[in-house]
Amino acid sequence: LFDVFIKEGKDRLFEMAGLTVFDPSLMNSGHSSKKKRMSCDICIEDGIPSHAMTRMECGHSFCNDCWKEHFTVRINEGESKRIKCMAHKCNAICDEDVVRKLVCPELAEKF
Repeated sequence: LFDVFIKEGKDRLFEMAGLTVFDPSLMNSGHSSKKKRMSCDICIEDGIPSHAMTRMECGHSFCNDCWKEHFTVRINEGESKRIKCMAHKCNAICDEDVVRKLVCPELAEKF
């Protein structure tokens, strides 16, 4: 690990581990977030209320339905604890609490 850190830097080390560094500028500013409409790049749906969207720490934001489907498929395929963000070439690991919140209780138990 130390060798990777020295030779390739912390960003590469974090990427290899599937970790992201929290960037507060990526988060919604609380004032108008309830009225803001967004779009999902997975299902190409427009006008989605911000409360029906979830943004991961990597900054990628998709609708809850798409996240739920992604998590359901991954868990049913035996993948757990290290489910990656569904954005193209993003290796960030999704937050376990978010996964559990979006899937049904039975599936959360399998997770």
